[in-house]
Amino acid sequence: MIIDTIDQLAHYSSLKHAFQPVAEHIAQLDLKTIQPGKYAFDDTEAFYYCFEYETKEASYCKGEIHTKMIDVHFIIDGCEVIGMCPRHAADLTPYDAENDYSAAAAVFDHYTLSAGAFAVFFPHEAHVTAISPSANSTKVKKLVFKLPAA
Repeated sequence: MIIDTIDQLAHYSSLKHAFQPVAEHIAQLDLKTIQPGKYAFDDTEAFYYCFEYETKEASYCKGEIHTKMIDVHFIIDGCEVIGMCPRHAADLTPYDAENDYSAAAAVFDHYTLSAGAFAVFFPHEAHVTAISPSANSTKVKKLVFKLPAA
């Protein structure tokens, strides 16, 4: 897992050739007006979503893990707590190949992400998002890039 601020994303380009294009693409977007939905990204299998939601108490948030894709979560506005744990420490549901998804129940390490921050989750890392950073829910607007792992 990588957690940092968006202005540092290009520094990780040596880890995966797609990180530099992600940083460049985010820089070209109008983050105030982008609407929730699924968007194509470059000429590969990569794509991204824009989400807007209210954070929730941790017990209502469900963990997940992917096998084929790397997730890059970028917070546009708001603040949320995310969790991560290694694949081997998670109790996983059967793999859904069509959606590259398994639900993951685990004891997660938690991290707070605010506007301008990003987190990268690799296929060996289960993660949970949308957790409220306080007793009150907060509104979050974020992008989630899905990048081929291989």
